[in-house]
Amino acid sequence: MGRRRYVAAMRALWASDGASFAGEFVKFDRVSCNPKPVAKSVPIIVGGHSEAAARRAGRLGDGFFPSIGAQIDTMPLLEVVRRSAEQVGREPAKLELILGCPGALPKSVSDPRAAVEERIAQGAGRLALPVTAFLPDLETRLARFGEEIIGLTRTSEAESRLVLMIGSIALPSKSCARSSAR
Repeated sequence: MGRRRYVAAMRALWASDGASFAGEFVKFDRVSCNPKPVAKSVPIIVGGHSEAAARRAGRLGDGFFPSIGAQIDTMPLLEVVRRSAEQVGREPAKLELILGCPGALPKSVSDPRAAVEERIAQGAGRLALPVTAFLPDLETRLARFGEEIIGLTRTSEAESRLVLMIGSIALPSKSCARSSAR
């Protein structure tokens, strides 16, 4: 219950000046928080690799980022997120999914294009890949990834919105593909 109220308090502050909020742990009256986000809110992405985290994402988050490298298969949690969203009257398709994609990494034995397409089919809006997987020749490997993988998976509107996140770098996938052609 507490996390839900904290998120509601933050959203109240971001939405307008003179915001008021009264909860068990947070209370403020006619408070302004500036500068405000341009979109009047900041997306709340819930992370974790448990059913509790997945339920929380469905109930109150704007997205879900299951743990990458977890010792369990986190893909079943996507259905938990969707069910939880539906149970509280939210549209599951509007929740952003940020997923890892081990099959797309340079040293994977999987078909990287098929791995990316599988994640897109699972609803991924972003793929998070560790920058260390593209070392030691980061620029060359990222360029190849952009040309061979990202550039070839652009067949629908949903896929054209896919964002590739490498380490702490987030690049729209079309930009990655364009920059690799230089």
